[in-house]
Amino acid sequence: MWRYYKVVDPVNGGGKPLALVRVDGVEAERYAGLDRWVRPEYAGAIVMDVSGMGDGWSKYVEVQPEKVEGVKAQLFPDDLEALGKG
Repeated sequence: MWRYYKVVDPVNGGGKPLALVRVDGVEAERYAGLDRWVRPEYAGAIVMDVSGMGDGWSKYVEVQPEKVEGVKAQLFPDDLEALGKG
């Protein structure tokens, strides 16, 4: 089951999300817009960070599944129109 996390800038108190990732066990994907998910080269680092074992854990904030569409809209506002959702 996928768990979703938004990537934020912890130094500036969060604010607008910088990216959206999802993790399922040892698999990780980054949202690339237009309802596409891609597996980044650093997927292992994402898994370690969200589990608290990596040094970037503070930039990941868990997002409830029902809030994921809102984060997608913040990251890619033009996608809503392109996908016919706007």
